[in-house]
Amino acid sequence: MDQVEDNECQQLRPTPTLPPICMNMTQEVHKYSKDSFNRFGDDLCGLLLSYLPLKESFGVKCVSKQWQRLVLVGHNTVDVIGWMQSVNGLNGQLVQHINYHALGSVLKKCPNMTTIRIEIHSPETFTLFETLVNAFKHLTAIEVHFHFSLDDQIVNTIIAKYGHRLTSIDMPYYKTSTLTSHTVPKLTQLSTHHLKMFNESNHLLHKNFTRIECHFFKLMDKVLPQILSLKSLRELRMAKVFQESNDSFIPFVKELATHCKQLVKLDRLRIRAKVEITRGIKESVNRLPKLIECRINNSVF
Repeated sequence: MDQVEDNECQQLRPTPTLPPICMNMTQEVHKYSKDSFNRFGDDLCGLLLSYLPLKESFGVKCVSKQWQRLVLVGHNTVDVIGWMQSVNGLNGQLVQHINYHALGSVLKKCPNMTTIRIEIHSPETFTLFETLVNAFKHLTAIEVHFHFSLDDQIVNTIIAKYGHRLTSIDMPYYKTSTLTSHTVPKLTQLSTHHLKMFNESNHLLHKNFTRIECHFFKLMDKVLPQILSLKSLRELRMAKVFQESNDSFIPFVKELATHCKQLVKLDRLRIRAKVEITRGIKESVNRLPKLIECRINNSVF
């Protein structure tokens, strides 16, 4: 008797129906086979394709119209340095056989680029740099590495014409180009000779440096308070040139290790020189709250 009543109750219950939107989505899914990428929406498909390296993305554009439309949308960084090294397996050698004009034409097809990393070592790579900078108007980071063989005239042209957009510069110490806070107002990372870090009044070019790499010099202890005032500094690298003696360098290292706790965001510290690692230096450096890596005289601690 109870079973009969249960069956009658089930018959009286209304059959659940899906909302129209869900029914449409279900019908769309059934249109495609189980191994079809089209069953995913553009958002999910674009996210998956964004994990492809940029170099490989151009080769899969012919898979489908959806891939052709979305494969380049998720890429926001052009790393020309890494790309050339991965393609050629180089160890510091220059690339001579790349068609930089064609490379620039291909990279311009990426609509959402915000970051460019490039080494400029020839007029051809300078042309590629100009092509990319002029093609992408919404760049937030431009990292330029000047090769030691590059003509000084090209370096000066880049600083004068595009310095206001550069965020990172790696410049050989013997280049004659002069940097000022007006020519490079957005600079946050600098790797160069010590003199290019300061203006004529021996003041740092900027207060918003996040990375500094330079050579030590005798008057470095005079500007140490300025370095310690960089609240955004995350990485500091220094090297002692052969001409400098340890008489001034060792006290500087001790002073830096003692007071570098003022650099609240510093997580990488590298000092390249033959310096005796004393117990005091170790204790001072180990007090840094966010330090991930510390190398002094090739010693890691």
